Amino acid sequence: MSRRPRRQSHDRFQQTFELLARAIALPPTRSIGEELQSRLRDVQISAQQLAAEDVAGFISSVNAVLALLPQGYQRRFLFDACMIGAILADWNGEQQRLSSTIYPRYGAEWSHGHVRMPTRRLNASDSFLGFITFPGKDDLEDIELLDYAFLCHELGHNLLHYDDSAFTPPFSAQLEQITSMLALAGVADRGSARLKAQRDVDEIRRVWTPTHNHENWANEMMIDLIALWTCGPAYLASFEYEVGDESKNPYQISQTHPPYALRVEAIIAASERLGWREHTQGLKDRLEGWRVSNWKSHLTNKYFKLADSKIMRACLTCTLAACEAVGLPCCDERQVERVKELLKRGDAPDFGADVIIAAWLVRQQTDDQSFGQWEQNTVAALFDRIVSQSVDHRSETL
Repeated sequence: MSRRPRRQSHDRFQQTFELLARAIALPPTRSIGEELQSRLRDVQISAQQLAAEDVAGFISSVNAVLALLPQGYQRRFLFDACMIGAILADWNGEQQRLSSTIYPRYGAEWSHGHVRMPTRRLNASDSFLGFITFPGKDDLEDIELLDYAFLCHELGHNLLHYDDSAFTPPFSAQLEQITSMLALAGVADRGSARLKAQRDVDEIRRVWTPTHNHENWANEMMIDLIALWTCGPAYLASFEYEVGDESKNPYQISQTHPPYALRVEAIIAASERLGWREHTQGLKDRLEGWRVSNWKSHLTNKYFKLADSKIMRACLTCTLAACEAVGLPCCDERQVERVKELLKRGDAPDFGADVIIAAWLVRQQTDDQSFGQWEQNTVAALFDRIVSQSVDHRSETL
């Protein structure tokens, strides 16, 4: 029995062009799709003059972008895109600090990601597209504004991926100084004790050293502190809720994230520096509760060695200094009071940090039912702004 002919390269081009046509048909992805389509046509025309592996590599890169782009969108997509856009504008100020394009996605939990645009120079300011995964479905009813402080955490990943020059080098220098002192202290040991001391230092460096993929303790702690800097007590409340799951080991040691207990210590310490001491009692109680809980047996010597307080405080100091140096908007008492006044007037807060802080303020003062009604009304009012602005824009272009 004869086999079917092997697919030729033009078939691969055709498949990708079909996917691009779907992207171009959607307003949020139209410009990206058109950019990729134009370059793909150029590659198709020149395919005979190019190495086969280069052609295949480019097509694969285009498909990698298309696989992450939204295949459709509903009203929540528009809402979350406006949330991202408002925070992006606030954080950028007069200088770009995040990816120029960041799309919302939907899934089980908060996460971040990025993909390189194969049509752009690697070191260009817009060479990567960013993605933020929001928990739930693309449905306005799935929005939980009390969780949206974690949006600033995920955007912190994008910030450090785009440009970490103010954050990583100062901390890396501090980490090297502290671990070098630890290594020097172990020089006097002999035999197995000396080897163990060196292994401890190596493991400290392994979990704490900043990396490009952010799978380390330093980057995750920096991102917690960025979210605290920009959302203030709203992030404290969100994080307190997050660590309230008693099934999670607060002293769990992994490469990708610091233990919850260490993150809580850092957040409490940073909150006291930022003027939010009065809002940390819940986290302090949680920290004390863990020490007498069923998880206390995990509070081992290894934990204490890796969760070095000097390194934690060096990370804290460097991160807060970097937030100030790059001009990230700092949530302070004035902003909280301004949002309080807005709520007293019965006005809906704006997209961005204001609505995140407003949700925290309202939840402090109301029961579940009242908060749910306020949240529903606020989401509806904000979505109406999107519709009104869209209508106004169409009128201006006619």
